[in-house]
Amino acid sequence: MKTDKIQAFKRIFAEGDLGDKAYRVVEGSVEISIQENGQKLVLALLGAGEIFGEMAMIESRPRSATARALEPTTIEVIARQDFQQILDEGGEQLVPYLTTIFERLRVTNDRLLVALNKLNELQPE
Repeated sequence: MKTDKIQAFKRIFAEGDLGDKAYRVVEGSVEISIQENGQKLVLALLGAGEIFGEMAMIESRPRSATARALEPTTIEVIARQDFQQILDEGGEQLVPYLTTIFERLRVTNDRLLVALNKLNELQPE
């Protein structure tokens, strides 16, 4: 893993980019956004210790959002090959990344359950 210093308002990656890296904010802040009907929709504001871009580290698909630094920001960068190597060596450094992935999956599952319950309430029996 390496660390990078990002200037304020600099884009880290763009929605649709191919990527194979994940990031952890060491210091500073990062905005995660998407374009929806020509408008920017901010999905998250991330600070120290928070992780983003983790899906690209695991699967080879285009980025689902854009990430940019909101201020001078230091990020830790982990590439897919580093992820695999660390996993092979025991993986302790990956715990924050895996924790984030599982937490986001839990939140998604909870949201789907709420949506399903609302849909069931709207459908007559």
